[in-house]
Amino acid sequence: MLDKKFDGTMTKSESNRLEYIRWSLDRIDDARRGIELEALGAFVSKLEGFRDSVNQLHKDLTRAAGNLKKR
Repeated sequence: MLDKKFDGTMTKSESNRLEYIRWSLDRIDDARRGIELEALGAFVSKLEGFRDSVNQLHKDLTRAAGNLKKR
């Protein structure tokens, strides 16, 4: 089918079949990797929370340093 696609000789029916095969393979891949992707997503969320905490700490320290200079 791929040869026909690249040769330009693929019929509409074959093109539809190829799309269905690609879609099916994507669903299989999603099922295999779903748990890994969920774990990765949870890790990213934790990192984003950590980043937000560090940013807040930086703001607090900057503000505190500014208050010390004013005294």
